[in-house]
Amino acid sequence: MLWEVDIYPAPGQPTPDAAKVTAEAAELGLAHGLPVAAARGFLIEGKLERKDVELLARELLADRIVQRTVVG
Repeated sequence: MLWEVDIYPAPGQPTPDAAKVTAEAAELGLAHGLPVAAARGFLIEGKLERKDVELLARELLADRIVQRTVVG
């Protein structure tokens, strides 16, 4: 089975990747103050159940204090 795991910043946490894109867009003259959201994604393939993938996402791929995970 193929699983997708997305890692988002927790509510109220900064998004360094989004801030970088916003700054670079302004530097190129494309947009100033462009609202950007960013996440990291992983594909995991194997004979895993949802609960196993959720555990991997929480414990290995994300920092539970400043990030949240979405498994699909």
